[in-house]
Amino acid sequence: MRRARKLDGNLVQMEFLNEVSGVVEMKTIAHQYSQEEYESAVIQEGMKCEWKKLFARPEAVRQKGEEFWQPCHEAQLYALLVAQNK
Repeated sequence: MRRARKLDGNLVQMEFLNEVSGVVEMKTIAHQYSQEEYESAVIQEGMKCEWKKLFARPEAVRQKGEEFWQPCHEAQLYALLVAQNK
């Protein structure tokens, strides 16, 4: 399990938790690029881009339940950027 927290500037702190105990097993701070920065890089390389939302697979929802996945589906912390040649 993961917990994300927005920090000042374009930084994000990600904590990876033990699913059973909830103890933080690993912590990282990384630069969070904006949607515009990603799109600009793709266009600069002569490609087109499309964003796709991500949702838990049905078997994952069955395993953990709707309530577990609802915050992820609503917040959309992750997205898939598809970049293709024009």
